[in-house]
Amino acid sequence: MQALTIPLDAVVRANAHHSITFQDSAAAGIVAISKGNSGEAPQSLNLQEVGILTALRLPRALPRALAAQVAHPEQVLARLVLAGLLEVKRGDRFVSGITAFERETTASVPEDLDESRRVSELALSYAVAARHLPVAMLAERLYAFNTLPRSPSAKQDPEDSFRKLTGIDLGTPCPEIGGRAWNVTFHPSWVYFGLGAASGNRFKVYLCPRPEDAHAVIPAFAQILSRSSGAIFKIAYPAGSLVRPDKIVTYLSSFEDLAATLSLLVHSVPAARAQTVPFSAPVPGSSLFSWGVDPPGGGDRVARSWRSWLTHQIAETAHEVPKAAKSDEAFEHLRAALLLKDIDPYTWLPRQQMLAQKWRIQL
Repeated sequence: MQALTIPLDAVVRANAHHSITFQDSAAAGIVAISKGNSGEAPQSLNLQEVGILTALRLPRALPRALAAQVAHPEQVLARLVLAGLLEVKRGDRFVSGITAFERETTASVPEDLDESRRVSELALSYAVAARHLPVAMLAERLYAFNTLPRSPSAKQDPEDSFRKLTGIDLGTPCPEIGGRAWNVTFHPSWVYFGLGAASGNRFKVYLCPRPEDAHAVIPAFAQILSRSSGAIFKIAYPAGSLVRPDKIVTYLSSFEDLAATLSLLVHSVPAARAQTVPFSAPVPGSSLFSWGVDPPGGGDRVARSWRSWLTHQIAETAHEVPKAAKSDEAFEHLRAALLLKDIDPYTWLPRQQMLAQKWRIQL
């Protein structure tokens, strides 16, 4: 798909089938609700969007004086066109929604990214098909996408089962992994391994082997991490939780640290069968690794992790896709809407504009 912007000289008009109702309270910058005649869910509007829709009741280009007061006006126009609130002139007719944009020209994808992209696109297709579900439920299912079926629970000691799959003996106070003794801390659903006090690290690396191959890759993984005095990683626990794709995670302090660590890991960790982590950024040269960056804390509405933030964004955006849209059109609509939220729906690379400007994370 071409860049998702509408040129400022394009002729656009407000959709006459939508009406604006102003709200008594302006929570989170929302001042009005737009309602359509086709039974779609109402859409929230901020003051700038209301101003644009009011100025464009008749077909024209967006007034320059108004465009100067709007941050990234081309993107705002695109978002309103995609949502069906504005119509843009294409030839002799006005169109809105995904049909207002040219279709994506298929870009070449590196071979080692194919599986990562395939799994994430399958998850996006599921989001479109299941967009009737409540947002929280859909987000939860997207987060768990590509989890393997759980095997029948065997009557085994949890620590013994964990040791058989990972090679780590949790019966010792400080198990030796990759030539170093690691401190162990148990948390709900996870067991943490650390060499020192490490806190506030947001950049993360996923090591994603299939459960039965975990023991073959963990020692080399831990050995590389142990070069840092504050190294920390976590493994899903108990052993039954190793069916999740994001089963092994380490945290790093900066993008530079992330890049350097990944370079060492890709060349040091032996090959194994991978279980791709959807909605994580791929690592060229290895299907065993992917990465992300956690959002900063500070509120109940802020997700706890990169993938939980993404899956909630996808679930919310899926609810904005018109109910009447056909499968392919709905899929393209969802990807386009995510792009307009500074989310890369192709490789899931954290975009610099979002990290630096919205999340205030130093790169």
